[in-house]
Order: sequence, then structure tokens, then C-alpha cells
Amino acid sequence: MLRLVYLLIVILFLEGFLSLRAARYISLVPELFSIGLFALIMLKSGMDRKLSLHPKYLILALLLVLHVLVGLILNGVQPGTVALGSRLYLKWIPLFFLPAIYHFSEEELKKILRLILILCLIQLPVALYQKLVEFSHMKTGDVITGTLGFGMSGALSILLLSTITILTSFYARRRIGFWKYALLVALLFLPTTINETKVTIVLLPFALFLPFLFSGQFHLLDKRVLAHVGMGAVLVATYSVIYNFYQVEDRPGITEFVEDREYMRYYMFGRKELIYKSDTVAAEYNRVVGDTPEQIGEEWTPRFTKIAITLKALGGDPIVMWTGVGIGNVSDSVIEDFMGKYSHRFGNISRGVTFTIMLWETGLGGVLLLLLLILFMAKDTYHFVSERGVRGALAGGFMVIHMIFLLMTIYINIFFATALIYLYILFGGYFAAERYRDAALQQEEIQKQRGGIMGRTA
Repeated sequence: MLRLVYLLIVILFLEGFLSLRAARYISLVPELFSIGLFALIMLKSGMDRKLSLHPKYLILALLLVLHVLVGLILNGVQPGTVALGSRLYLKWIPLFFLPAIYHFSEEELKKILRLILILCLIQLPVALYQKLVEFSHMKTGDVITGTLGFGMSGALSILLLSTITILTSFYARRRIGFWKYALLVALLFLPTTINETKVTIVLLPFALFLPFLFSGQFHLLDKRVLAHVGMGAVLVATYSVIYNFYQVEDRPGITEFVEDREYMRYYMFGRKELIYKSDTVAAEYNRVVGDTPEQIGEEWTPRFTKIAITLKALGGDPIVMWTGVGIGNVSDSVIEDFMGKYSHRFGNISRGVTFTIMLWETGLGGVLLLLLLILFMAKDTYHFVSERGVRGALAGGFMVIHMIFLLMTIYINIFFATALIYLYILFGGYFAAERYRDAALQQEEIQKQRGGIMGRTA
């Protein structure tokens, strides 16, 4: 099983890169892998008649299926549209159940984390090659995606900063020395300075400081925390210098961007007319906004404007606001007959952000069920933060990653970032399964103690 996980992780890191340079159909490999993995999980759980997972997750899955079915029935979504549109939501689910049928030992966990770290370190030479050679003629950092593929510059930064988060958790628990830690952080951080992803500055404090809070060894005047403040200052300065060096003349540097409130407001919210002039018609969600780009926005429309337009558009019908317009109904497709009914009208303002695509296709109910899944996994993860081993160090960092994941639902479409969603769900499922196993062992111990007491009494 460990080799299977190794293979999957390598595929996740390379499929985007290879699909652009070798064969585009390589991008389907993770989905095919998920299908095979689902069959394996069904076979293994059927043979063992056991699934190491708390019933709350199965109940949540049932509620989600029922919720989606209601949305599909109410909106009359065609089967072909459902089949293609559901890929976005289903492909990563088998990863959650994998740890429930196979127990990863601490040594195996270390090997998995080591492989991920190596693959993340490879992003630096690849990113430098893209910046200095392959895309040296382009004046944008959006093409600097490492091995993650087209459109994944933001995902690359999130992945590398999440890796730094885990490293910080290990460092906070004294499982890694400062200089080794500092070197690894520097190598992981450098690619985020050349892809012009401003979210780096937002997430850097999460990665460097929050893991200390879950380590149980946080003291404000601790020399290691103070050293961290210095490291953070150096990283921010490095980011600013490199960002400004590669910035084109008609765009502000990072310092000007932060200080210029008007430019920042425009970057985050865009033009208010996109919201105020949208042709909203109450209780007629098939005509909620106009057809022109000026009314519905484009793919480059600022994220908060996309969210505001979506909320206003769906707010005219409470039922649709709760169920959405159906899975696949806002998604695009190369097959015209299977294209979502609203893909031309609303696709551009939904695809780029997890929150908006889910709100359009599954409604507020679907968004809340996703939040509930994250909260369940976070609770199970928190159970292990007090442990001193590898599992505890990973848990301390992963608690911060739960926060990052929640924040990123309004920044990028996590479902499109295959490596991010697969790895997040794999480790989320790991802690859910481990929590169940720990509870089962505790119950067995209690029963043994009771049996011993009863035996002595008799």
C-alpha cells in the first residue's frame, strides 16, 4: 500500500507539468487512479467487514448525496451533465477512505512526508527554469507553476507554504535543528517570490508562527520565537525585493500595493457597477443577471466581486440559494451536449473560486456540508496535537493547514488544484481514521479492565 501512495503522490506532482508538455490526457491519470482506489477500498472493506471511520462521516456523506440529488431533481439536470460535472467533487473522495482500510505506521508516515518534501524542493529549480528560460519573454508570474501545471501559480504558493507549516511544527517540537529548518524554508519559499502570488504575504505568518501555538511550547520571549520573527522579516524583505525587481512598469510594487488603499480596493473588489447594475430578477434564477460581461463579470473579475454577484444572483430564490442549480450545471465541457445549462452565463464568475462554484452548483447547503467536513477533520486532528511523535508534529501543522484551506476557499478553486485537494483529503482522512482507532483501543482497554475486575470479584 505504501508504494501505491508513493506512486499517487508522484503522479499528483507531475501530471500538470507532463500534460502540457507530453500528452494532455495525462491529466486524467489521478481520476483513473481514484476509480481503481475506490474499487480497492470497496473490496477490502467488504472482505474485512470493517471501516475504521466514525459513523458521523458516513452520515455526512449520506446527507451530501441526498442534498445533491434534490438539487439535480429540482433543476432537471441532464445525466451527461451530471456525469461530467460530478468529477470535480468525486475524484478526491477515495483518498479520504484509504487510511480507513490501511493503517499507516509512524515510520511509513515519515517516508510519505519525506517524499512530499523532496517533491516540493524540486519546485525551486523548475520554477527558476520557467522564470529564466521557458517563460523569460513573459512579464507575468502567473506562468510560474513549478510541476503543478497551467494556472496553478497560486496553488504552488499554497502547497509550499503548507509544507513550511509542517516543517515549523516539527521545528517547534525540537524534531529538527534551526539551520536545517532555515535552509529548507528558504528553498521552499523562493519559488513563491517569483510567481507574483500576493497570498504569500497573507499565509506566511500562518506558516511561521501558528504551529507554535499547537506545539505546547509557545513563549513570547522564547529565543526561538524571536529568531522566527527575524526570519519572517528576512523572508518578507526577500519577497519584496524579488517581487519589485520582476514587476512591470505599469503595475505597483508590493509596498505601493499595500499602501495604496484605492488600488488594493480595486484589486479585491473591482468596480461596484458589476454588483449594483446586475439585472437581478427576484424568484427567477434563470434570469438572475444579464448576459453581457459588464453585467456578470469575467474570469478575471476580482474574487470578492464574484462572491457578491453570486450571493445577489441566487438570493432571489431561497430554494435555489439552498440547493444551487445542480452539479455540473455551471461547469464547462468539451462536449457541447453535456455542457451545463448555465455554463455560458455564469461559468466565468464561478470557476475560479471554490466558494462560488459550490454556491452555484450545490447552494448554501452544500457549502455548509463542506464546512462541516472540515470541522470534523479538524476536531479529529486536534486530538493528536499533544503527542510528541511524528503524528503529533504533523497534527500541529495540519491544524494550521485546516485554517489555510478554509481561507483559500475564497481565493482559488481548490477542486482544480489536484495536488492540493488530494493531499489535504488524504491527511484529513488519516487523522479521522487514527482517531477512530485510538477510540477503539481505549474501549478495548476499558472492557479488559472491567473483565479483570469482574473476574476478581467472582
